[in-house]
Amino acid sequence: MPVFVQVSLVISTLILITIFYGVSQRKNRRRHVPIMVGCGIADILLVVAIIGMRRALPQAMEADTAILRIHLAFSIPALLLWFSAFYSGFMRKKGKCVGFHKFNAIAFLVARTGNWVTSFFVY
Repeated sequence: MPVFVQVSLVISTLILITIFYGVSQRKNRRRHVPIMVGCGIADILLVVAIIGMRRALPQAMEADTAILRIHLAFSIPALLLWFSAFYSGFMRKKGKCVGFHKFNAIAFLVARTGNWVTSFFVY
């Protein structure tokens, strides 16, 4: 396994652990918000690095194995759900989108955990 893959898996694991910690702090907004924003930025930057270093987009376009298709089925929603989490979190601060933010968080945790599990099989 290439070094970049090993490093990205470690970083992804640390981000996921921190995400779960951030979610556990949801009632303490002073902790929850900065942790989740930091995780979101780190996760998105990790995706950009993987796309750049591993040339992941051409591989994703081919998606020639079942595990890669499954990985993409988790990865794409996880990435998109970060953006809706940021938006709904901002709106929640204004007293709007409270239910949607919770639904988004649950969907995101499922997608991001699935992304993490399948990432060990795609390299």
